[in-house]
Amino acid sequence: MSKKIVVLGGDGVGPEVTDVACGILENMELGFEILKPPGGESAIEKYGTPFPDETKRLCGEVDAV
Repeated sequence: MSKKIVVLGGDGVGPEVTDVACGILENMELGFEILKPPGGESAIEKYGTPFPDETKRLCGEVDAV
């Protein structure tokens, strides 16, 4: 049974830390589908907000954030 997880990397060292954690989960082959929607400073630059509507919607549709 596959579970969908949204990972919000954040800013600073956040993306580096979450990328490593996601890599570990993917290597464990536990059946997680990891989604990384835009958020934080990079989303502000692109969408004008740190938490775009697309990201908010996706967070409401998955099994964990």
